[in-house]
Amino acid sequence: MEFFLAEHYHQKYYLRQDRVLDEEFRGMYSSKSDFLNSTAASRVNGYLGGCGTLSDLKEEIDQLGLSEASRIRLQSTVPRLAANSSMN
Repeated sequence: MEFFLAEHYHQKYYLRQDRVLDEEFRGMYSSKSDFLNSTAASRVNGYLGGCGTLSDLKEEIDQLGLSEASRIRLQSTVPRLAANSSMN
């Protein structure tokens, strides 16, 4: 099976929908390439997309490089997303 990287405008889709977190990550990385290749941005994108639990997030949140305000925002968002996905 061959893997193809999606176009840049599809990358980090869920993260880009959260203006506050998106702006914080864009402030961390000086280039679009660095942002797109960031493991931390990928992890946060996954959480925002409904992948992972609050417990998972709490275990790794210290490694994501987020400000205290963004940490609180993300931790308050993940349970809501998990609840919504379990209803489907």
